[in-house]
Amino acid sequence: MSYIRELRPYMYWLGFLNKAKEAGELDWKAIGGTWGIATSRLSCWERSEDSFRPLILLRYWIP
Repeated sequence: MSYIRELRPYMYWLGFLNKAKEAGELDWKAIGGTWGIATSRLSCWERSEDSFRPLILLRYWIP
């Protein structure tokens, strides 16, 4: 669940956000995004080499 999506009006009111793009950027950094800019970023997203990869998932990985 994206808390930014639900709390965005309060984030503006409290001064944590100033522009609409900042809400999408914060959502992307926090949980990988669920709306806005995250939708377009998923088409070019790649997992970093140093990210956690459980062995059970690697067993079924098909490149």
